[in-house]
Amino acid sequence: MNPEELIRRYAPHQLKLIEHYNYFLKDELQKKR
Repeated sequence: MNPEELIRRYAPHQLKLIEHYNYFLKDELQKKR
């Protein structure tokens, strides 16, 4: 399952979760650079 699917599925009632997930994704992307 990709991030966009997760966001579409949970965004209506899990906005805080999405914020944390986006933060985690940014952190992971920065590590790869």
